[in-house]
This record gives sequence, C-alpha cells and structure tokens, in this order.
Amino acid sequence: MHFLCTFEQLQNTPIQTFDLMVENEQFPVILLLSEDKIRAYHNQCPHAWVPLNRADSNILSGCQQYLQCSSHFAQFNMLDGYCVYGPCQGRSLRRLGAQLVDSNIFIYL
Repeated sequence: MHFLCTFEQLQNTPIQTFDLMVENEQFPVILLLSEDKIRAYHNQCPHAWVPLNRADSNILSGCQQYLQCSSHFAQFNMLDGYCVYGPCQGRSLRRLGAQLVDSNIFIYL
C-alpha cells in the first residue's frame, strides 16, 4: 500500500500524477476523481510504454474529456482507462486499486 495524497488535495486538483519509488524503480501513477470515485492507473501508455504526460505536464485531451498520451495522442476514457482513439485502440491503461483511509488515499500496485 502506497500513500499518494489526501482526499482534500485530490478534490482541489482532481487529476494528478505521481512518481512512486518501488523496488528502486520509478512507478508513474495517474490519480483522478471522477463521478465522485477515486481511480488510479499506471501512467504508462500501452502503445509506447512511456508516461502519458512525458513531453509536458498536460495529461488531458484538448476537449478535457480524455486522458491523452503526449507521444502519439492516444486517448483513454477516464472511467475505465480504455483507449478510444489512437495506435493502442482497444487496449487499456492498467488500473490500480485505490483506497480512502481516514481522508488519505492509498494505492495497491
């Protein structure tokens, strides 16, 4: 179980990225609050195997409705991580377990 942030911090910024250190390696995470549910994904495009926001800090598509890979512009549904547009269409971001404990958000890898 890995601590990411408080629920209040996620409410203030409902989409955030984190770089965890897991077994001496970086593990990038996307955390978001959507439809009053906390969702967490491994921040790794299933096409290019790089973080979605590799080129800059923006992780949203122009319409602000999808998570978007900055390398090849693949777009992913925020509710389930499913790729709806781009070279990895039909695949999904890897979902991570997220849990709220005493106003703190933890994830399971």
